Amino acid sequence: MVFTEERALTTTVNNIEHIESTSYDSVGVVKVFFQPGVSPDGAVAEVTAESQTILKQLPPGTTPPLIIQYNASTVPILQFGISSPTLSEQQTFDLAMNTIRVGLIAVPGVGIPYPYGGKQRVVSVDLDPQSLKAQNLSQQDVVNALSTQNLVFPSGTAKIGANEYPIDLNTSPTLIGRLNELPIKTVDGAVIRIRDVAQVRDGYMPQQNVVRQDGGSQHAAERPQER
Repeated sequence: MVFTEERALTTTVNNIEHIESTSYDSVGVVKVFFQPGVSPDGAVAEVTAESQTILKQLPPGTTPPLIIQYNASTVPILQFGISSPTLSEQQTFDLAMNTIRVGLIAVPGVGIPYPYGGKQRVVSVDLDPQSLKAQNLSQQDVVNALSTQNLVFPSGTAKIGANEYPIDLNTSPTLIGRLNELPIKTVDGAVIRIRDVAQVRDGYMPQQNVVRQDGGSQHAAERPQER
């Protein structure tokens, strides 16, 4: 994958001085060095355009590349550690990602990456294979039940007197636990619900990194950088 990206860059991107690349487990890092005097914004635009084009030639499911501009002054100037004795790691990550980071990114000249450590919140559906088999259902049946019944979209308008009102269809439960009550199908008058073959819960993505603070388990850390 890295080899393909390198060859594509050398044929379409101008003023490259040299390229370095490193392959890790499931991740490839390509460093592109440009000639002195090249416009950084123009170089980033060219690399971004080519990276999006080459994505179609990579294996299905490949994550689109993240293009980051670095120079000699791009070093962390502040490390902001966030922890809590009462909030879960998912809640702390949400706080760092959606509240603190949003406030810091508005500071002129500052670039802030995603928080390190913590657990990224996600609604998990834990399937029970034995229950699925007993009910003669497949994983796709559960996916279809969630996709078709957990919806929010405009469904038209209603004219009442001289006024016309937009109508939105909202079938998304207000509590995660209520997703367990969504029906999948009816067999001989009995309704099979998601809770019969799976459990929907407030979970998190597989954790890939950990940051510790004061010798204890960490939750999230921000690293603002000059830009």
